[in-house]
Amino acid sequence: MSKKGFVFSLISAACILLLLFAACGKDSGEGGGSGANESESADPGGAPDEALAQEEPKPLLPDKTYGGYEVKFLVMGDSYNHYQSREIGAESETGDIINDAVYKRNMYLEKSLDVLIKAIASNAIMNDAKKSILAGGNDYDVVMPVVDDGVKALQPGLFCDLNQIPYLDLSKPWWDPRARENLTINGRCYFATGDISILDNECTMVIFFNKQIIRDNASEDPYKLVREGKWTLDRQFEISRGVTRDVDGDGAYTVGEDVFGMQISSNTPNAMFIASGERIVDTDPAGKLEIRIFNERSVDVVSKIFEICNDPLGLTPRTKGGNDYTVYIPSFGRGKILFSHLALIDINFFRNDDIDFGILPYPKYDGNQKEYNNFISTICVPAVAIPGNCEDTEKIGAVLEAMAYESVGTLTYAYYDQTLNTRLIRDTESSDMLDIIFKTRVYDIGFMFNWGGVGTMLNDMYSSRNVDFVSAYEKLAEKAQAAMDKASVIFED
Repeated sequence: MSKKGFVFSLISAACILLLLFAACGKDSGEGGGSGANESESADPGGAPDEALAQEEPKPLLPDKTYGGYEVKFLVMGDSYNHYQSREIGAESETGDIINDAVYKRNMYLEKSLDVLIKAIASNAIMNDAKKSILAGGNDYDVVMPVVDDGVKALQPGLFCDLNQIPYLDLSKPWWDPRARENLTINGRCYFATGDISILDNECTMVIFFNKQIIRDNASEDPYKLVREGKWTLDRQFEISRGVTRDVDGDGAYTVGEDVFGMQISSNTPNAMFIASGERIVDTDPAGKLEIRIFNERSVDVVSKIFEICNDPLGLTPRTKGGNDYTVYIPSFGRGKILFSHLALIDINFFRNDDIDFGILPYPKYDGNQKEYNNFISTICVPAVAIPGNCEDTEKIGAVLEAMAYESVGTLTYAYYDQTLNTRLIRDTESSDMLDIIFKTRVYDIGFMFNWGGVGTMLNDMYSSRNVDFVSAYEKLAEKAQAAMDKASVIFED
């Protein structure tokens, strides 16, 4: 079941129970039975009701509490700007939807487990974590670095294999199955994410599109193309080229004045490559690392990607002003761009714009591709990790599992239903598209580690206007393989 389906089931069941309680309590006093006794017994964290146990999975946790233990989370600080941590610490209710959801969840956990949740903000997470862990310190119980920083700093003993932590079950739906699949190497997984965080959603690459431009040009409905499995690179390219026009008639294409069919960001080539079903680095059936970026099919894929991204009728970082987000993001908001390749978090830029827009997954390479794939730009995605010198993995595993589970009806609900669906998304179709997008996300190990530059190779080629894929790969192949082989010791017995 998708996250949205899980949340809807949870809320529906809760509403039924509330109606039953109201019917039984009509004689309790004025206000439909909202007396002091009910307030005292209310669930402070909005935790899922016991009645849901028959329909939804629940965590298997020990029947014990932890004597007021302070669980210390090392999280991203304010230097990460709007990517700083919001999902762990909340000192009080402020009226902010996300903050208050975190606060309620934490209050429930602190009461039910007898713990204290403490977020320690850092602007150099991996430096602080390594300094403490390698010196034998116990300053942090959970570390939440940006995934890319975390994997690049890995060394034997730094973090625990999460598959070996008692009570932590990454196969449960409140943990992202794609993260577990993509981040498991040789049976070991050092990082996890899921309902415990929202930045994995916000850093997912998506395509925003202007619905009015589609109507004005009598173009095919992109939503219909997605549902029918016909949303491909060629179809998007064809539609976009048909709408680019020189509105002011000056013979040039100017950002903010003319209409562009497609806006390309600097990381669009990588996102298109992953969306096409290709991988930079993946694991073989035995769980061993393998460079996959270069193969017979990928040569054709890359050729198509550069044809699209270098198209003179598109808005690219090389267009005058195009490399400035303050220019081309407002240009989409003013209705001057049909397709804009951005991260989901960028939806916040359009919240005050009077524009009819929708959200789409990245297209397939062709109709033979089985499913859509949506790249997560992990340079700003936090993940949980447990220090290798953790003294009580049973306790920390139980707390993390409980926190992830309780986040479904609090943090995820606040983000997905109360923020995205209610305040930011402007049509039900976009919500359906997000279901597809979130189910088909890809965490690419090669992008994260960037061994020998292989992870950023396509983006670097695009920036330098190099389209010779074969030559570019041959130049770094040996170096990338050597770097990957050296790092593989982390995942060996």
